[in-house]
Amino acid sequence: MSEKELKNGSPPHMAHNEKDGSNSPPLKDEFGPDPARRASVAMNIVENPLRRTSREQTVVDAEAFCNANEMGEHAALFGRAALVARDGFHNVPGLTEDERTALEYEKGHKWHGPMMLWYSIGLCAIGAATQGWDQTGSNGANLSFPEEFGIAGGGRDAWIVGLVNSIIFLTAGLIGAWIVDPMNKYLGRRGEIFVTAACLTATPIGSAFAKSWQGLFAARFVMGIGIGAKK
Repeated sequence: MSEKELKNGSPPHMAHNEKDGSNSPPLKDEFGPDPARRASVAMNIVENPLRRTSREQTVVDAEAFCNANEMGEHAALFGRAALVARDGFHNVPGLTEDERTALEYEKGHKWHGPMMLWYSIGLCAIGAATQGWDQTGSNGANLSFPEEFGIAGGGRDAWIVGLVNSIIFLTAGLIGAWIVDPMNKYLGRRGEIFVTAACLTATPIGSAFAKSWQGLFAARFVMGIGIGAKK
């Protein structure tokens, strides 16, 4: 406690207000005065799991991973990479000059990447947008198709409208999700994406030309399979 605080009798946790001469609590700092709050903030920092073992064991684990997955020729590279992830590249001996240059460049250019990477990201974004468009179009149709197909009443008609609405998600979960692995096995990843993309292109068009609730139901049935399978 300072001499000034002892003279004016103010407790150390109070601040003097020059305008009215009163004592008031000080302003809270960024994390508040509560020590428990400070401790909780500190505990939210994620621990680097590679630091749970020694540097030597980290290299051994990385090389063992390569050897176990038929990448033995890259074992030394994976060992150095594991040390970089553990300690940062400034503290890793054995890095080549090209590797240090590349890591230094990446540190200062976090958004730099090859064109094919950005192409893949854009393609995935468009794929997500197509699903959103399919679902948005389906939701919008709910405003008109019950009247158009004569099922705007209650009782049985309400059940039919509910079935037409829900069938997309039912077939996505009960059929589409279960055929992902077989399609990838027999068609490959690209073939599976092509087939499901074609399905999600054709079914909204088919829905637009449906002349009855049965036709709309059939189009949405297939659409749901495509949505589930493209995952």
